[in-house]
Amino acid sequence: MPPTVAIDLPPGLEPTAWVDRRAEAAARSWCPAQRTHPGDVAWSAAQHDVDDECRSRVWCAGDASGPVLAWSRVEPAGPGVAYADVHVDPTHPEATGLAEQALGWSRGHAPATLLTLLDRERVLLDAVTAAGGREQDGPWFTHLLTDLVDGSGRPLERLRPSLPAGYRVRAVTDDEADERVEVHRASWAPARIKRLAGQVPDGEEAGSRFSRPAYDRVRATRLYRRELDLVVEAPDGRLAATALGWFDERSRSGLIEPVGTAPSHATRGLARAACAQLIRELARIGARTALVCPRGDAGYPIPARLYRSLGMVPVARTRTFRLGSG
Repeated sequence: MPPTVAIDLPPGLEPTAWVDRRAEAAARSWCPAQRTHPGDVAWSAAQHDVDDECRSRVWCAGDASGPVLAWSRVEPAGPGVAYADVHVDPTHPEATGLAEQALGWSRGHAPATLLTLLDRERVLLDAVTAAGGREQDGPWFTHLLTDLVDGSGRPLERLRPSLPAGYRVRAVTDDEADERVEVHRASWAPARIKRLAGQVPDGEEAGSRFSRPAYDRVRATRLYRRELDLVVEAPDGRLAATALGWFDERSRSGLIEPVGTAPSHATRGLARAACAQLIRELARIGARTALVCPRGDAGYPIPARLYRSLGMVPVARTRTFRLGSG
């Protein structure tokens, strides 16, 4: 077995080549018991800018060109607190040791470290428990899954999109990139998300971090496919909603992430219709399952209700832990 080597990536913006390599690592071991789908990694290309304080370390087999076995990406989460995104290939013979190394490195950036795991990720859960991790109360996410084929491998009949008169769902076009970004930004504005979750905005919320450069980075990843980048067009020709899907050929699994509706077109069933069409597209290109990961707690139940109405069922949930005394 080749030795493992730890590599520190440059701070801030992650090179696309490393995004793709981490996505490949997630694909090697992906199953419903794993928190990180390859599509999650590809979408993460949109989450950080050049000047971000994100720090990343990856562990590879043999040397820097070898397969990625684990990673930790750490960023500030408040005074004295950091958040760590940690992944370890649970099928690797040295998975326990890699988990210990990843957690140890993650804890070196702040007095306290938060990390989120799936309740079925046994290797990481055991490592966090051994390190003294304390489970935290608060919002959590559910993993909802639907089968796209039956036991014989034949495609299952899927719901057809149902849209109000004059609306249609289709793939985005190149000349709509800027408008698509603006629909996402309006859909995911932090103040709006607070209101949808029953909270009162304080007026200090920043805008969505999504931008045209972020969208371009997402489109540059290996997993991006135009036919899975759907938009809902309104009767006036403008875009009203978006839904992005990811297909991993290795596991033949699909992920829906993210979905959003412009506030001026809300409550018309557009997001549900876009997701229904996205599931159909995933099935058409060979996906056997489709996954989505909305909030699962009672604080924001609307998205999970939407996905359940499409036949998606819970298979796991997240748990958040705190390491350190901060």
